[in-house]
Amino acid sequence: MKAIDWIDRAKAARGWESDYKAAQELGITRSAVSKYRSSVTATLDEEVSVGVADALGIDPFEVLADQAAERSKTEKARSAWRASLARLGHNGRVAILALGVTGVLSALPQESQANTGLSTLADPPSVYYVKLMPRG
Repeated sequence: MKAIDWIDRAKAARGWESDYKAAQELGITRSAVSKYRSSVTATLDEEVSVGVADALGIDPFEVLADQAAERSKTEKARSAWRASLARLGHNGRVAILALGVTGVLSALPQESQANTGLSTLADPPSVYYVKLMPRG
């Protein structure tokens, strides 16, 4: 996705009505936003990528990886970034869900665990995933 598309998504999500407001909120200059808007090859740097992800309430890796793919010089590298992003996005959600189920099962009495038909670790780790949503 082009850099300006990410910025425009953040503007829409946060209700920022101007590029000037987006620039202020993302900690960049208005001229930087203009550069993103006028250049077909401009990509967000890491700091701006993280700021956009925060504004959208998404994992920063999604924007970081997408912009790394945009910067890639070859189609092979671009495809590798996009495939990694797709795999990690899906597998990350599955892993978090699996760890959450394991944590729930470990809190059950032993006889209840046996009735679930699912195996558990001897001493499962406690993992909590919290997604913070932006205000307002």
